[in-house]
Amino acid sequence: MKNKDYIIENIDINFKKVVFLKPLNLSKGKITELSEATVTVNIVDQNGSQASGIGSVLLSYPWAWPDTELTNEACDDTLRMVLKKIIEFIDCNNRFLNPLEMGIAIDEQLDDILSSFELNIPRLAGAICVAPLDAAIHDAWGKLHGKSVYKMYTKEYLYKDLSAYIGNIGNGIYPSDLFLEQQNKSSLIQHVVDIGADLDELYSSITKENIRSLKIKCSGSDPLSDARQIQEIYKIAKSAVQDGSLCLSLDPNESYTDIESLIELIDRLNIDSPEIYDSIQYIEQPFLRTVRFEKDQLQVISERIPLIADEGYTHVSDLPELMNEGWSGIALKTAKGMTQSLLSYSFAKISNKFITLQDLTNVNDSLLQSASLASHLYLSTQNIECNSRQYLPNEKYFVENILPDFIHTSDGTIRFDKLENVGIY
Repeated sequence: MKNKDYIIENIDINFKKVVFLKPLNLSKGKITELSEATVTVNIVDQNGSQASGIGSVLLSYPWAWPDTELTNEACDDTLRMVLKKIIEFIDCNNRFLNPLEMGIAIDEQLDDILSSFELNIPRLAGAICVAPLDAAIHDAWGKLHGKSVYKMYTKEYLYKDLSAYIGNIGNGIYPSDLFLEQQNKSSLIQHVVDIGADLDELYSSITKENIRSLKIKCSGSDPLSDARQIQEIYKIAKSAVQDGSLCLSLDPNESYTDIESLIELIDRLNIDSPEIYDSIQYIEQPFLRTVRFEKDQLQVISERIPLIADEGYTHVSDLPELMNEGWSGIALKTAKGMTQSLLSYSFAKISNKFITLQDLTNVNDSLLQSASLASHLYLSTQNIECNSRQYLPNEKYFVENILPDFIHTSDGTIRFDKLENVGIY
């Protein structure tokens, strides 16, 4: 295809409050409500053909900006202003060759945009603000061509291979080369188990929905207490699972302060409960996102159980250093942006690293985007966190009202065969 460019004609943005049915507990506090940011982008090509794309995200400041001294309302207002500022940049730079190029252009300006607020806004918070706009641009691009974007991340449409974005390991490779040949039709739902969860309620959820995959939150304050909590949860869950199979992941949400404490936890599980130890697929971001380690320092853990970086990276350029430290792989989140998700996946896949896809309490279009991405990728675990069904089962927010049977709770799966496969959805 001859190089062609596109012009973004206009961008609309809408914010609405999303109230959680029950709090979602993180190590830094509870989430009770957030703003959903929805961005609509209209593009036109050189022939005058037009298309509209949409993207959304919950502006989760407790996750992306946990150490701020601002009030919740001030944090929310600030992230709304950051997104508007990013859109101002697009208004002045509205021509692009493909969405990856535009995503990179936005990313290159993000630090300057954040510093203009003089509030020490973390880059992860900025990435969340980029995400709905980035998704909308990718979506519009695919819809203009009447195709799934996953069939368009090729030489025909991108012109540059991955080496332009992730270095020499991407020579001669395009993102679509790394996708599944046949799109997955379904995946297990990963059910979140909070610290102090009601175990009777957990038993009921597992039996009702046939849940077979759990993400267990850990406090990090006492490894032995965490081990006991995991053992109690596993005992209840195992008794409720219909076919006896159960897989776990552990999510301390950055609460472990040192390697030795995490080793104490996994040693205790290995000694006392080898069945539980063997069922753990990975441990997600146990250490503070800002902590850096020496070369191969984390291998003492990752050689036993995969150790996955989440909040610890915001950009594909962070990954070589993390892998050098001994992290096993990454947790993809579309809330960090479609462009960065594609590039991070590509780096990890080429490097033969562990890859999982995680949630940010995705609702509506953001849940569809995340599910569609998962359905095309080689993931190391065939389960997807989908916690909106736990915390936001409200008809105003829940995607099941848009796409009936998308979340098939009677057999504990999320189904991809209901997706439209045009644009990013």
